[in-house]
Amino acid sequence: MWFASMSNGGVNQFNGEKFTQYLLEDGLSDNQVRTIYCDKSGKI
Repeated sequence: MWFASMSNGGVNQFNGEKFTQYLLEDGLSDNQVRTIYCDKSGKI
């Protein structure tokens, strides 16, 4: 499950056990993420 954050929290992924946070230093263009898209094959 993926979560976007408008409060500089980047993108967070929950794998059923723990959360992993992705920020600017992980390759995002901004820490304020408004939308997450998923393609037909299920890729984020």
